[in-house]
Amino acid sequence: MGELKFVDANCAIGRRRRAYSFSVTEKEAIKKELQRCGITKAVCHHTTAREFNALDGNRILTDEIRGDDFFLPAHVMVPDYAGDFLPFDQLRKEWKENNVRLIKMFPANGEQNFSLEKWNTAEIFSFLSEIKMPLMLTFKNVTSNILHEILSAYPELNVIVTDTSYFADKDLMRLMQLFENLFLETSNYTTLDGIEYVTKKFGAERLIFGSGAPFVATGAAVAKILYANISEAEKEKIAHGNLENLMGRVTL
Repeated sequence: MGELKFVDANCAIGRRRRAYSFSVTEKEAIKKELQRCGITKAVCHHTTAREFNALDGNRILTDEIRGDDFFLPAHVMVPDYAGDFLPFDQLRKEWKENNVRLIKMFPANGEQNFSLEKWNTAEIFSFLSEIKMPLMLTFKNVTSNILHEILSAYPELNVIVTDTSYFADKDLMRLMQLFENLFLETSNYTTLDGIEYVTKKFGAERLIFGSGAPFVATGAAVAKILYANISEAEKEKIAHGNLENLMGRVTL
């Protein structure tokens, strides 16, 4: 095979509420670093949508990446019950117009501050399942029990979990065993030989490459896949194929 193609499932642009002196925040600087590491496209969200207002942040993202084929938009979603988001029919129209193929949620206190319990999210997850929209959740924002509840109730909802590290393996491996609709994003997955283990146990199809940029070292995220002791075909799936397959199923 030729040079491995990387499509990033998980990066962010924009300044965060807390300053990180080691990271860049401007779109062009992030793009330059991702391209330097061999990434050809990146699905990104805007930090404003994560830490302040989802609706405003999504629209800022649309403006900032308009006309730039390198970036693909990931919108941040919150419940609309307080009147600060959009109803499903408007969402569907906006996502179609802006080619949105991945949704993120950040429900924790200090971010969007809402519950993922069924009483608050059943309609949302049913909607995302209906249109086959992949959902990315950070393991820092969701308990194993809530993740189990979501995956059980919505088998058509493809959930990508990120920010896992090695501390989550005991629950995470069991959840991956139980649910084929659970996928692991690789940027912060630091278990020794973890890429090899997950590939052997569950198949390369369950891993999604992400850089975590600009808050994770992009070169390290790429090297983790490049130098994994797995086949080239498996690396292709992880580096871009699995994400492209999930986003290609979306029906808007």
